[in-house]
Amino acid sequence: PYNDLLPGFAAEVFGRGAEGLATLTASAGLGALVSAVFLLIRGRTRGLVAIMVTGAISASLAFVLFTTTTNFTLGLVFLAFAAMMLLAGHVGSYSLVQNLVAPAMRGRVISISTAISVGGPALGALLMGWLAELIGLRPALAVMSALALMVVLSVRPTLSRRTREMEAEPP
Repeated sequence: PYNDLLPGFAAEVFGRGAEGLATLTASAGLGALVSAVFLLIRGRTRGLVAIMVTGAISASLAFVLFTTTTNFTLGLVFLAFAAMMLLAGHVGSYSLVQNLVAPAMRGRVISISTAISVGGPALGALLMGWLAELIGLRPALAVMSALALMVVLSVRPTLSRRTREMEAEPP
C-alpha cells in the first residue's frame, strides 16, 4: 500500500505539497495504465507466470530505488515503473487464478482473492504506518519492499515448476 505513504513522500522527502502529491499519483497512474494496455493487447495466458514474477521482483526493486532518491524527477520515474510492474504482477496473478479454477468455483475463488486484495493492503498500510513512525518513511517502504522481494523469490521455484499447468489454455 505504497500510495498511503505518498503524501509523506511528497512533503517530507521531495519538499512538495499537494501539487507534488498529485504528480506522484499521476506518475503511478501512468505506469499502471501502460501496464494495463500492454496486458490488454497481449491477451493470452502463455507467459503470464514470467510476467507476474518479473513484475513483482521489478516492482519491489523499483520501490527500493524510489526510497533512495530525493530527486523528484527520478522519483517519478521509479514510481511509474514500480506501479507499472506492480499492476503487471497483480493482473497476471488474477488472470492465472481465473484460468486455473474450475468455472463452477471461479466466483468463490475470485471473491476470496478480492477480499485478500482489499484487506491485505489495509493491514499492510497499518503496519507500514507504524513502521514509518518508528524508522521513517523511506526506510519503512524500503524494508517492506525488500520483504516482498524475499517472499516472491521464495515462491519463484514453485511457480516455475507449475508454469505449464498454470498457463494451460482451458478446455
